[in-house]
Amino acid sequence: MTTVVSAPRRTKSKTTAGILGILLGGLGVHKFYMGRIGQGILYLVFVWTYVPAIIGLIEGIWYLVMSEEDWQRRFFPAAGLTVVVAGGQGFGVYPAGSATVVAPPSMPVWQGPPAAAPSTRTCLGCGMGIQADFNVCPHCGKQAKIAMAGN
Repeated sequence: MTTVVSAPRRTKSKTTAGILGILLGGLGVHKFYMGRIGQGILYLVFVWTYVPAIIGLIEGIWYLVMSEEDWQRRFFPAAGLTVVVAGGQGFGVYPAGSATVVAPPSMPVWQGPPAAAPSTRTCLGCGMGIQADFNVCPHCGKQAKIAMAGN
């Protein structure tokens, strides 16, 4: 079963941001409009230097001449993503409306812990099981007749 969930594209108008940048850029209004609160506060802190006004004017013009695709990609990259979940085997996040169909990555299935080395040996002399770290059989006292279990 494949589940596809698309997030709606929620962005701000580049024209509105551009006009706000030109007219009120010194106060950072265009940054607040775009949801960049920290940058807007930074503009307010330095408003007395007139540097934010110059930067706001440049940014306003830049926003107005920028293409819609560049605007979306640069300032709202997470808007309009599609999440695909395929049969619990993994997921992928792809741009909404992308023409390329990409299979989600397959996830390895956990098979449990790896098989442990046998912790016992079988003495070839008496056939009794002994600990793997013993070199001499405690039952018959013989040496060199010990083989790993399974051999």
